[in-house]
Amino acid sequence: MKIKKLISLLLALILFACSAVPAQAADQPAELPFTDVPKDAWYYHAVSVCWSEGILQGVSETKFDPSASVTREMVAMILYRIAGGEPIPYEPIFSDVPEGAWYSDAIIWDYRQGLVKGVKPATETAPAVFGLGRLTTREQIMTFLYRLAGEPELTGSLSAYQDGGLVSGYAKNAMTWATQEYILLGNLQHYRLYLRPQDNCTRAELAQILLRYLHPEERKEFNPPPLAETPVKLSGKATINTTQVPQLYGQTSGVAVTSALIKASDLKLFWPDVTLKQKTSNGKYTCTVRLGGKTFQYTNETGGAAFDGDDWYLPCRDFPMSFGYTEYLDSSENHVFYTKPLVKLSGKATINGIAVPQLYGRTSGVAVTSAMLKSSDLKLFWSDATCTKTASNGKLVCTVRLGGKVFQYTNGTDGVLYDGKDWYLPCRAFPKAFGYSEYLDSKENHVFYTPLPDVSKIPSGRKVPVLMYHATGEPFTGGITELFVSAANLEAQLKYIKQNGFSAIWFEDLPKLSSYQKPVILTFDDGYKDNYTVLFPLLKKYNVKATIFIFPNNIGTNNNFLTWDMVREMQASGLVSFQSHTMSHSDLDSLSEAKQRTELEESKRIITEKTGRECFVLCYPSGKYNNTTLYLAKQSYLFGIKMNGNLYTTGTNRFLVPRYYVARSTSLSAFASMITH
Repeated sequence: MKIKKLISLLLALILFACSAVPAQAADQPAELPFTDVPKDAWYYHAVSVCWSEGILQGVSETKFDPSASVTREMVAMILYRIAGGEPIPYEPIFSDVPEGAWYSDAIIWDYRQGLVKGVKPATETAPAVFGLGRLTTREQIMTFLYRLAGEPELTGSLSAYQDGGLVSGYAKNAMTWATQEYILLGNLQHYRLYLRPQDNCTRAELAQILLRYLHPEERKEFNPPPLAETPVKLSGKATINTTQVPQLYGQTSGVAVTSALIKASDLKLFWPDVTLKQKTSNGKYTCTVRLGGKTFQYTNETGGAAFDGDDWYLPCRDFPMSFGYTEYLDSSENHVFYTKPLVKLSGKATINGIAVPQLYGRTSGVAVTSAMLKSSDLKLFWSDATCTKTASNGKLVCTVRLGGKVFQYTNGTDGVLYDGKDWYLPCRAFPKAFGYSEYLDSKENHVFYTPLPDVSKIPSGRKVPVLMYHATGEPFTGGITELFVSAANLEAQLKYIKQNGFSAIWFEDLPKLSSYQKPVILTFDDGYKDNYTVLFPLLKKYNVKATIFIFPNNIGTNNNFLTWDMVREMQASGLVSFQSHTMSHSDLDSLSEAKQRTELEESKRIITEKTGRECFVLCYPSGKYNNTTLYLAKQSYLFGIKMNGNLYTTGTNRFLVPRYYVARSTSLSAFASMITH
């Protein structure tokens, strides 16, 4: 004990000297010669002070090796230097400590002062073993220094450290003393303090420990900010853009799901680019979140945010709402949905002649054929449409009923989305379910859904008179008189049809021939203006259907022909179907394949675009066609109509449909014989 008291006195003198004179040395040490100790390193100051005071040396003249672990003989030499040890006669106390080695005097002297012990005690047959080359742990370093300090009185505890209970029994007093004196502060990991008692001590760490041990003015109290209590788990749910949040949290169990917290680690499920930076500032923990090009900052226990040392708990709604998502609360399921609004598309869709008010897509590049429409818009096309919303297994389900059919969609599946006000459903699903054709005008980015006839359902062998008219009323200057059926004759013919049980139908009606006992198809070529001024009023008067073949080059450009406004008005009446007479009324058999293709395809595109219904019947101008014409017609149309001929029988070639010619001179009896068979 006398030796320990002497050492304590000696240590006190050393510490006094260190606090009186070396205080300046600690602040202004000599320039370090070590190239591996950068000036911005956290251990630079400690290494510089310990080196300048002769406590630590480099492993060479220019290298310090800060990351290398400390061996037992290194520690013995440091203790020897601090305590001012002197050479003493060699004694073979340890079998692995030879005489004359650089560390021999230090180990023997430290042993005699009670500062170090061997790793194996002496026996009757063998001396003790010191443990040369063995690495030294952090708790062993503290034990050596605690002995050197004279084993001072303890006033602290290790309860503040997460691994305080892992400290070895022999080192508990030493570690308690080191932490109470702020010689050892521990490491902050995930904002929790750890001692790492069994970790090997590096040379950089040892320099920092020795700096605080020898220079009390370098000791700084470290009190980490208080941690928040871990929020409680909520039973409610949240879904962000169709992906469900794994777990919601709240400061209390009564928190509404719209004010709930989400674990920061769960944000990657929704924004893969998320990054999280944490720091302490002014006694508080601060979290900076970056995702989707936006930055969010939170302070522990401020604004509802909480950090419990393991994870941040952040206001869930902040993130989707900052990106313009809509918030919908299903109170019956205690489930909040955050939905990314769909993009409005510039493309268009028309269903059976009625334009969809607006198409939507996930991105602006979505094809109109894969676009979405609002469920509330379905009533424009099916007046009986109903939409019912239910929740099942944490998902919203939409059930649509219209036209006698039932459709069911789940939010987030196949692009379906619910924004709290409206469902966005696949536009094409509904017309396609009813067998409507889909025609895309790629030039206008416009898709048309039209209820075209299913030609496979047209019964064979039925006799259907198809009549060919042109103009009606009185001939205009330059007009061919025989093409102009007078208004009086036309009315008499329509009256005859109605009074004698005939049904004027369209080509669209051919699959339903079983519904008509005496069908007849009235066709008018070219699209003369009198079809609007003379024919149309009579069609309405007798409620008779007609088909008009037009060529777009003359529509709206020639005063003797229809305008597009007239065309749309007549079609809207439900009595007139407009079909193609090519683009320019050219004789097709005299054109090249390329020009024929343009005549057929461009006329179809423009008529469909202008009327909103897909054009599917082609009338050959002047009855002229060839094999190329028939080949091309089958690619874009369902029927091809000749100029004249006899009675049409279903089941024969649909692209060579004959017609009876009705002229100005055709008598009523001749007309009657045409349609009677």
